[in-house]
Amino acid sequence: MQELISIIVPIYKVEKYLNKCIESILNQTYSNLEIILIDDGSPDKSGDICDFYKNKDSRIKVIHKKNEGVSSARNIGLDISKGKYIMFVDGDDYIDKNMVMGLYRLIKEQSADIAIGGVNDVDENNNQVNMSKKVTTFTINQLEAIRELLDEKYFNSVCWGKLYKANLWENKRFSEDSKIAEDLEILYIVFESVQKVVVNTEKCYYYYTVRQTSVTHQEYNEEWKKAIEICRNIKEKTEKKYPKIVDSAIKKYLNINIQCIQLIVKKSTNKSEMKKLKKNIKPYFLKYLKNNGIRKKSKLKLIIVFVYPQILKFI
Repeated sequence: MQELISIIVPIYKVEKYLNKCIESILNQTYSNLEIILIDDGSPDKSGDICDFYKNKDSRIKVIHKKNEGVSSARNIGLDISKGKYIMFVDGDDYIDKNMVMGLYRLIKEQSADIAIGGVNDVDENNNQVNMSKKVTTFTINQLEAIRELLDEKYFNSVCWGKLYKANLWENKRFSEDSKIAEDLEILYIVFESVQKVVVNTEKCYYYYTVRQTSVTHQEYNEEWKKAIEICRNIKEKTEKKYPKIVDSAIKKYLNINIQCIQLIVKKSTNKSEMKKLKKNIKPYFLKYLKNNGIRKKSKLKLIIVFVYPQILKFI
């Protein structure tokens, strides 16, 4: 008999995409699913769509709650889930019909704790924008998995697109205070509990919808400051616990500062904030440039940050 797999779907203002998302889950070739739809106080018809599908398929559970953010919704899903395995799908995305079966088989075949598949980026009209990262298949241990989580060469530091053993999430929940890098923050902790992770990006199972209304497409604000703090904390933790991969943590920390400088240049003229971000980068400037694992394009961007950041408008 198939083991129960819980799929947690946080939902907020996604009525345009939600039918496709839910249908893609219902049509999985792996059938023993617990589908948890969390309506996070959505003001559109998303809640009604959830109720429609609940009446249509007994595997679906619907929770209606006041709006408290995606992390709160995911945490409620984790609290009530009963599956031996956990998967996250966002309400404006959809998945290949073989995603659950494919990742489940990978976990079983490799005796892994987490299985990760490939991702296709699509626009709001379902046109492909970008394919998955490097096409490959491999297994990695705990330290290698944390390094890859920071480097993001083969998979992204997001919770979706992965299948987890449910016990990895015991006593672990998303921070509800952050809207950027909250996935990285909790996944770093989750990955500290793994023995083996299997990655197969030859199979693009997850379809991520690129939306310009996303918080990561907005101007530099308090949420980005929180994300910088998350990356700073991860850097400091890695320096103490995993010194062999500290270069990856430093690179992650510097890259988010560079990204924020670029946002300031494009969206505003906040020179005082830019000065603070440059101060964050300065102690690691030379080490970043000497790191052979960093692309020349990224190193050039770092140099521009210090010489003439306005050029970043065109990069």
